[in-house]
Amino acid sequence: MIAIGRGLLYFLSIGVAGYALIAYLFFPLGALVHPEMKVNFEANRIGIYLHIFASAIALTVGPFQLSTNFRKKHINLHRWFGRLYLVVGVLIGGLALLYAKKYSLALMLPTCSLIDGLNPQFHFFSS
Repeated sequence: MIAIGRGLLYFLSIGVAGYALIAYLFFPLGALVHPEMKVNFEANRIGIYLHIFASAIALTVGPFQLSTNFRKKHINLHRWFGRLYLVVGVLIGGLALLYAKKYSLALMLPTCSLIDGLNPQFHFFSS
């Protein structure tokens, strides 16, 4: 059961990082998002790209940091992955997220209330 969980961790984190790299390297910026978000993406290219690529690095090296076997066999690489994770993934990716958050519709918190019977109305409140 632990092996299945570990396999899912590697598959999903590397899969999400791979998707982000493909989506933002091979398609125009904002091509795969809602048209309203595309305007915000284009206005804040640097923040978006920094966040996407720094987070992809964190998602790629993160699972290896949790592996005891990897740490025992490759202690120096484990240490460099840790530095890379913290400096690029957490520091740069996190700061870029905070910058991009000011302009992103995706990071608003949606709440739904039933107004006018069964017609759901969505209201967005900035987080």
